[in-house]
Amino acid sequence: GLCKRLAPDWTTFAEETSLSKSHLKVARILATENGNNTGMQHVRGYPSLLYIVDGEVVGKHEGDRDLASLRNYADRMLQLGLELSSPQVLAARDFFLTTSRKALQEEKPKQGAEMQREFELRVPEITDANYFDRTRIKNTLLFAYADWCGQSKKMFSDIVALATQPGLQPEGVQVARLMASQYKAHPAGRLIETYPTLLLLGKDGYVDARYSLRDRSPLSLKVWAEKVASQTEDEREAGRRKLEEKVEAKAAAKVEKERKKEEKKEEAKLQFQTSVFELTDDTFASTTSGKDVLALYYNDACASCAALQPTWVDLAAEPLTNHAGTPVLVARVQGPKSNNSLGSKLVEVYPTLLYLRDGQPVSRWNGERDLASLRAWASRIAANPRVDASTLKKEDLLKQEQERRKQQEHENRFKKAKDEEIRKIKLEERKSKRGSKS
Repeated sequence: GLCKRLAPDWTTFAEETSLSKSHLKVARILATENGNNTGMQHVRGYPSLLYIVDGEVVGKHEGDRDLASLRNYADRMLQLGLELSSPQVLAARDFFLTTSRKALQEEKPKQGAEMQREFELRVPEITDANYFDRTRIKNTLLFAYADWCGQSKKMFSDIVALATQPGLQPEGVQVARLMASQYKAHPAGRLIETYPTLLLLGKDGYVDARYSLRDRSPLSLKVWAEKVASQTEDEREAGRRKLEEKVEAKAAAKVEKERKKEEKKEEAKLQFQTSVFELTDDTFASTTSGKDVLALYYNDACASCAALQPTWVDLAAEPLTNHAGTPVLVARVQGPKSNNSLGSKLVEVYPTLLYLRDGQPVSRWNGERDLASLRAWASRIAANPRVDASTLKKEDLLKQEQERRKQQEHENRFKKAKDEEIRKIKLEERKSKRGSKS
């Protein structure tokens, strides 16, 4: 499926390359019938897009597979050189071979803490205290990360290679790291919104550009950093203004989104209060006597209660009658202010949904809180004349039994896993003893 999806863009890419008389040749290999060529050892899935120079694989495209991404990747690779003897092509090949998927799988058990130690040792650190002293040396490719972030950790080896490996180090640009989860009191701080973030700083410590491509390979970062660092003063200023405008626009959009969210929340709250009848300690007995009432016990500070309020308004707007043809009242009870009704004594958490008959709680809802589910539950209880307080006791007993079974199943799974772990340890001990005897 993925190969067929790529085929139209690959055909167009090949035609464009042919017409432009580029040094690049776009080809295809039916891997199921040609398994003996050099590139096949680097194929772990289909499609695989390999960049080959003089018969040797020097790179693999891991980014998006749309036409624009293919063009960008080809342009970056062509800038490295056209012959395998080129230092940059050799560096690309060596890096690709050492970080290929097969090598990563073999090294996976010894990654993690060891890789992080090497990253911290070999990549210079920038903090709030030394920020300007460090960044005034030269242009800086800044890797802003969080030590708890999985995506940041995946890039540690690439950043080490970029900072230390000849041929991959950006010309005229130093590579540094910033633990952005701790240090943000500097010009780059407001541009770090997610982890990791890659920034190119000018010699004054201010941000010239923020990397936005999906392909974060060392070669892509090197080409990008060198391109930004070589800009004229006018181009740099224009880039900074554009970046600043983006940040300000995003911040303004965030504020506007929050404002609309609060407005919507207030509107929903007002509609809930005006559209749904409120039961209090003073009105409870007189209102519920001889009637069926669907009551929502809520707390103003409860987020789940606020999320349920629009659904409760819709439920109140749709007429519902009980088995005797009497309308069912859809009401609300502000829990903290109503502690003396029979229903309040059953409230342990908010929101709690109770069906009351003649003031007595007869059913409690513990399922999905969408309109259809709530209406189906209310209709089922309303249509049954034999429902009374004993029904709620049966429901509670059933719920307790279900929770007991669930807990028992959890304990059984835990015990089984523990027994299996003990079995494996004993098996390893026996193997070790047999090996020592021989």
